[in-house]
Amino acid sequence: LIKFKARMCIAGWGLIQGIDYIENYTGTAPIGDLYLLESAAVLFDMDVFEDDLTQAYCHVPMPPTPSGDDVVVAPARGTQTYCPDTGKLEFLHVQMALYGHPAAGFALARGLHDRLLNRTLQPNQSRCPFSFQQCPAQPVIFRASFPSNSPFHGEFFTVWINNDNIRTYASKSISRTAYTIFRSWLSGAFNITGTGLPLALQPPQTCLGVEIAYSKHCTTVSMPAYIRKSIAIAGMSQCNPAPTPMIEGFQLNKSMGPQSDADRAAVLVQVNKMFHSAILQQCGKPFSRWEQVVSYFAQHVSTIGWIAKQVGVTISLAHSILGRAMSNPLSIRRESHHRSVTPAWDSPQTHSPSRWMQHYCVIIHPRSRAAGTVSRTVPNLKYTLDRPRGVRQTLMISAATRLLRHRWIRIPM
Repeated sequence: LIKFKARMCIAGWGLIQGIDYIENYTGTAPIGDLYLLESAAVLFDMDVFEDDLTQAYCHVPMPPTPSGDDVVVAPARGTQTYCPDTGKLEFLHVQMALYGHPAAGFALARGLHDRLLNRTLQPNQSRCPFSFQQCPAQPVIFRASFPSNSPFHGEFFTVWINNDNIRTYASKSISRTAYTIFRSWLSGAFNITGTGLPLALQPPQTCLGVEIAYSKHCTTVSMPAYIRKSIAIAGMSQCNPAPTPMIEGFQLNKSMGPQSDADRAAVLVQVNKMFHSAILQQCGKPFSRWEQVVSYFAQHVSTIGWIAKQVGVTISLAHSILGRAMSNPLSIRRESHHRSVTPAWDSPQTHSPSRWMQHYCVIIHPRSRAAGTVSRTVPNLKYTLDRPRGVRQTLMISAATRLLRHRWIRIPM
């Protein structure tokens, strides 16, 4: 159980709202809110702390059904018991919220929020030591309001909750004292894990699928493991990039792609040749239909889009242009045309992937001015890109290489 993180869950995918449960809200926040708080932490020199609730949903009671009845479940095979008198299957009464039930996330969010706001407390529940105000636009963000006679008056102390993950942002001048008080209360109200130390003093941590590393006046957000895996799936782990800056006015349109069955067959042959090992590993045999080529290209564009959304803001424009060719990947014949209007390519080289890092990163810095080709800038934010390796193959891949090699760029807020 410890090694594989097994847990008891409810198979609740067939439950119907209004019949089996009332609310199915889960207290999660978009990654943009996380970046906003991380930017504020750098700008205002705050410490960041992180705690996790163990067996999170089990801290709160399971909400009843709309009719007021308790939630009951049938045990999974291998754990079922039968009444010795009647021989009928015995059902279980769910007293505490469990993963898998749609109402469990709402129960946990409401329970956490009630405790932070000292709302509807039970006689045996201790009051939160700080007076929190809930953000009206984002209910998972709470700001402590300290009275004028408090030693913490005028300082930042913000709590961000993502389901069972709690991140605390506090002014450095009060962080140790205020956070110690808050964490002492939190550990009494819930079972939590965490070191109690600022994240800047710990190895990089992962939150919402991205790795966050702290250094002096700088926070770096990256997805190295995901990007390494994505490049490996494309069979490009041993490749170096070609310098392919995106020229002004570059666009893709349907007419650039193969127009006849013969053109599409030629592209299919070349794709099977260039991605032979990757296609065999993924599909077991070479592609035989044009639809497979389209799906393969769309898969990689979607992967790059996820990276752009999470940590690669500067490549959003390039990804958008790539997306225009998802239904009709461009042919090798068209590649030669576009190469004639772009800067010269370097010859592909290969070497051990251990000598370079394949990852994007967003660097948040309080006083940065990134050099770029676009005149607009982001106040107090710098996005940089540590570029993975690509190869010159078809324009389908050269466009991906453009994206992977995109230079620093100033972007609008």
